[in-house]
Amino acid sequence: MSGVSTSWYTFLEQGRPVRPSAQVLGAVAGTLGLTDDERDHLFRLAGLAPEGPAAGPERIDPGLADLVDAVDPRPAYVTAASFDILAINAAARSLFCGAVPNLALWVFGDPAAEELLVDHEEVALGLLARLRWANACHPDDRRIAEVVAQLRETSADAARWWTRQDVRDVRSGIKRVRHPEHGVLTLTHTALHPAERPDLTLVVYGPSDLE
Repeated sequence: MSGVSTSWYTFLEQGRPVRPSAQVLGAVAGTLGLTDDERDHLFRLAGLAPEGPAAGPERIDPGLADLVDAVDPRPAYVTAASFDILAINAAARSLFCGAVPNLALWVFGDPAAEELLVDHEEVALGLLARLRWANACHPDDRRIAEVVAQLRETSADAARWWTRQDVRDVRSGIKRVRHPEHGVLTLTHTALHPAERPDLTLVVYGPSDLE
């Protein structure tokens, strides 16, 4: 099931110097049904940096997703280190005027983002600085690398600004949005990292009349 021979796996269990690759260890971990913590521990025992879960969409704890819905009518969402949005409530969807699969790709690639964000260039620069920070903190994260590559390929601004080397990890602050129905709104937003998943970010906006 792991794609390795019985003899090789026996050598691995016996502690012989077979030097398993990250790909092989990932396959073994998946076959054994290891938890994320057990998977990370296995990689460290082998002298390898822990890799992310097996390929597939990232998921979050149901309790965190429930929290995002519970704070409605305050807009709230959870992003991965790649800025993929993993959970979003109805108020945030209304604020963004629709679905936003990835915050970075939306800011740089969707004309609606430029219209919605009053201070679009400032927001874009700050987001790129945070993405550069995330890329440095998670150099082996394939999804972050994909997002960075797509941004630099599809956005002239992102390609030009990426060379500035700005880094930032502050995500709380004030954002002005130009909503088609409610006009210009000035909203505070707070960013939190779940204790068990510091790579994720929960963003909650201040009180809003968006329901």
